[in-house]
Amino acid sequence: MKIESQKPNIAKCLTQWKAPLPIFLSLILLFSFLLFQIIALFIPSLMETNYSLLAVNILLVFFNFSAATMTWRDYAEPFMQFELLTESMLAGNLDTTIVPRKNSTFVSLADNINALGKMLLAQSTQTEKQLNDHLQHITEKTHSLQVLYNVAASVSQSQNINFLLESYLHTFIKLVNAESGSLQVQTGENTYKIIACAGVLNKKQHAQLLDLAQLSCKPKKDLEWIPNINNLLAESGIPHDNQTYGMICIALRYRDHFFGSYELVVDINKMGYSSSDNKLLISISKHLSLAINQNKLNKESDLLNRMEERSSIANELHDSLAQTLASLRFQARVLDDSMHKEDEKSAWQEMEKLENSIDQANTELRELIAHFKAPVFEQGLIPAVEQAIKRFRQETGTPIFFQKEWPNKKLPAEVEIQTLRIVQESLSNIRKHAEANAVRVLLKGDDLGDYQVLIEDDGNGFISKDTSLNAPGEHIGLTIMEERAQRIGGNLKIESELGEGTHVMLSFSYISSDLENS
Repeated sequence: MKIESQKPNIAKCLTQWKAPLPIFLSLILLFSFLLFQIIALFIPSLMETNYSLLAVNILLVFFNFSAATMTWRDYAEPFMQFELLTESMLAGNLDTTIVPRKNSTFVSLADNINALGKMLLAQSTQTEKQLNDHLQHITEKTHSLQVLYNVAASVSQSQNINFLLESYLHTFIKLVNAESGSLQVQTGENTYKIIACAGVLNKKQHAQLLDLAQLSCKPKKDLEWIPNINNLLAESGIPHDNQTYGMICIALRYRDHFFGSYELVVDINKMGYSSSDNKLLISISKHLSLAINQNKLNKESDLLNRMEERSSIANELHDSLAQTLASLRFQARVLDDSMHKEDEKSAWQEMEKLENSIDQANTELRELIAHFKAPVFEQGLIPAVEQAIKRFRQETGTPIFFQKEWPNKKLPAEVEIQTLRIVQESLSNIRKHAEANAVRVLLKGDDLGDYQVLIEDDGNGFISKDTSLNAPGEHIGLTIMEERAQRIGGNLKIESELGEGTHVMLSFSYISSDLENS
């Protein structure tokens, strides 16, 4: 917009240039009066006739009109232009400029004001561009955050990792406006298989492209971009209609573990991909790689849990039913000796013991099958140990001494079970191997949470480093005892010498909370 010079317009002056108008008119009238008095003073003859007076008035009018015109041109009009300029700029037209008259005293000022307007326009244009760029950046970030939020939500909720990976193949295709896409996963040491594809190409065509592009293995980068694959399409016999196609390879990698990759075929002229999208695509692949790794860890954890559960079942069978069956075998031998000696009274006694042991074995088996838990849950550790000691005394007749210095505090069921099983296994080993004359069991604990369990005998003893004792099936109970001690954070110490008996000491610590005690 340009504000140019105009011819003098009294009406426009009266309406648009109101502020200095009274002063302007007063100066013209004053000047006319003074000029008239000077003429009358120096040339009085001109005032004697009406014609002379008329001529003077006409001259004064012409002179005043010329002075008014010059005043309008040199002063009034420039100020009106400046006023119009400011009003136009305030209205938002920063490209408005002033076109002054030639040789005007305000030409330099007008040029400076026009230059200032251009600077304001340039600054405004730059600010608007920065604002638009910032808004576009925020829009892109918002879209990226929304996509990543959806990825995180899908990863946390998905139960099937393959279904999750296949669903995000379509997400990648949509993000970059790809013509086709495929997903390959690692199936072995250096073997890979395409498990899903979408778009105009099928699995066989994608496999050919990957082989030719040498991407059917571990990509070197998290994201690789091949700007032109037309020659690969031609070698694969895939028509491309004289269009330029490229390929994006997005790796699924977590730390040093490679799981697979996505391959996207894009039309260069239609794709919605740029280098600024790399971070978003890589972030999605990182989330998916983390989900794959977590799924792998979960499977390994499940396998480990099953192995531990099987080991726990084996240990429980060894320390409960297996001990009872061993006791039955021992009692059967005693019964056989009694019958050979024709000692009917002893035979009946052993028969009664056999019946009791069979009933106990049946009870233990039912408990293991139905609940997979030890009787200690119902009766507590001390009564369970007393029952094991009573059973040992009845089966062997060996004197056994039980010392209780155990605080009246409730321990976790796991701690009580493992402690009981260690006592049972120790007594079973004494019965089977020690030929002891006396046995002592000590349970000791204090208010500080330190506990000790001692089982000792004066029997045969053994050399723990003797490999002959570690033959298959022999002394497996010692290993199980050590595992049980480790399970409750305790320490198991076994000391034995030939002819000097065996000393088994279990030590552990547990501090119960006030809530547990209450």
